[in-house]
Amino acid sequence: MPAVVPPPAARTVNVLRGMAEQEISRLLDGTRPWTWWLGHAARHGRYGFTNTVLIAAQWRMATDVRSYEEWKAAGRHVRKGETGIRVLSREGRSRAAFDISQTDGHPIDTAPPALAVAGERLRQAAYSFGVRADQDAPATHDALTALALRLGQSLLPRHMTSVAYLVLAHLGLPTSHLVFPRVAAWAKDAGAVVAAGDRILEAASAVIAKLTLAESVRACLHEAHRFFVAHAAGSWVPGHLAERGLGPSVLARWEVGYAPDDWQALTGRLRALGYDEEAIVAAGLARRGRGGAPHDLFRDRAMLAIREPGGAVAGFIGRRRDGTEGPRYLNSPESAIFRKGRLLYGLHEIRGRLAQGARPVIVEGPFDALAVNTAVPDALAAVAICGPAVSAAHLAALGEAADLARTGVLLAPDGDRAGRAAAVRAWDVLAGVPGPVD
Repeated sequence: MPAVVPPPAARTVNVLRGMAEQEISRLLDGTRPWTWWLGHAARHGRYGFTNTVLIAAQWRMATDVRSYEEWKAAGRHVRKGETGIRVLSREGRSRAAFDISQTDGHPIDTAPPALAVAGERLRQAAYSFGVRADQDAPATHDALTALALRLGQSLLPRHMTSVAYLVLAHLGLPTSHLVFPRVAAWAKDAGAVVAAGDRILEAASAVIAKLTLAESVRACLHEAHRFFVAHAAGSWVPGHLAERGLGPSVLARWEVGYAPDDWQALTGRLRALGYDEEAIVAAGLARRGRGGAPHDLFRDRAMLAIREPGGAVAGFIGRRRDGTEGPRYLNSPESAIFRKGRLLYGLHEIRGRLAQGARPVIVEGPFDALAVNTAVPDALAAVAICGPAVSAAHLAALGEAADLARTGVLLAPDGDRAGRAAAVRAWDVLAGVPGPVD
């Protein structure tokens, strides 16, 4: 009886499976170090453990592997005659993918983020997983490695170093200092290697998704600020400022905006720009209703951007129109970016005046800050707290921009009972100011 010959497609799958088994056996016997797989997983991990091994075995120098359709969508085309890298689909069929070196077309931006940006994204990811992170610590390679390891430990303790490797590699940070035991020390057979590899990829992918979300959150805040500023001119905000003696130049210089009285105005705009709901909600610009659909957090409010010392928008204070319901001031919700106990409205805008010797003034509301900065532009430079209390972090931020030993601080809360009580509560903090306090 003649032997049954499997169809070509089945033969290809069998060859691929045999190739994967061979490479996994090399990991087990130590011929291939674990970092061999991790290095390829950092580039091709989205295909899963087995396919990562297959890509590495077929195209050792591959850096960016995608399907024909994915390259077309990215503005590149696979050159005629190129042989595809074979991978296995979820259904166990063979399919072709191609490395970027096999394509022509638009360049792909692969530059890693700056170290400070990488640190911010990693800290935001840690915040979302409930992992402790010093939000104000300098972004050094050692500090980010330690944080990546803590993230790995929280998600997959046994393989936390592997998770950290993939997270650091995604951010373009060094990984050569990480040390791994021989695979045979923790895996008894090929099945254990595959299972561990897939779990590592799943954990790392969860962190990387949060890193990507952090990037989108920043972009959402930037676009929201542009949106609010663009809607200010036709709103009630210019008239309200004019009643306070703050003319059009103040509106323009301080980029005061307006949130339309609409449940979906900003959300719809951000969606049209390509941002998904998760990023919009994570940026503190929308809340989910009972049905799960997001709606704008800020509606019919004067909008003032709260910036970090470097100028990036961290969140907003929305001031309601007089005579309407709701809290007078509505802040962005607390997040890894927006921390009202550390941020001061106006600090970025007045840094130059503080450096020239203007005396810092701490007021309660952002419009009070605008008034002081407009009325006494040379001698005083005002900032507003985003909550009811002055904190040590507020003073530390001021101290980085001003010589407090020389200028001291002037506290000017509202004159009502609550304002006077806030001034008394602030004394313990203000007592640490090296200069005069009034």
